[in-house]
Amino acid sequence: MVCFLWLILANPTPLKIPIFPNQFLVFMIDLSNALIEKDDIVVDLSMLYEMGDEEDTEVIKTIMDLFLDNMPPTLKEMQQCVDKKDWDELSKRAHYAKSSLSVVQIEKMHNIALTIEANAKHRIEVDGLPALVQQFKKHYQTAESVLKPIAAQL
Repeated sequence: MVCFLWLILANPTPLKIPIFPNQFLVFMIDLSNALIEKDDIVVDLSMLYEMGDEEDTEVIKTIMDLFLDNMPPTLKEMQQCVDKKDWDELSKRAHYAKSSLSVVQIEKMHNIALTIEANAKHRIEVDGLPALVQQFKKHYQTAESVLKPIAAQL
């Protein structure tokens, strides 16, 4: 027997998450705007939830999975660019990461990606880029710990 947990968000279309017997959904969501907060990171899933459908959460799951699958290689490439001091490629990788954050919205990560992209592109404060990349990676780890349980429930 499968029960469903309905998350009613700001959007009138609810998100239906299957809950199987002996399985608990453990995370907190501000239902008024689909914000999930952990540590100092706020993950805003409202745009992602707007793409979903009450009968088919596959779109939401696909986008979350793409984000979770594609960001780690991007982070690795960003670190390699820092190690090589390849600022042009770092700017491109940060731009790509910033694009990934357009649906799964994490403002702190987006702002750091924006700074990395601009600083690397224009060779501004390049000595600070390694620390920014590390900060970006740390924020991703927090976001990942929030998103993986949600994606697993879809």
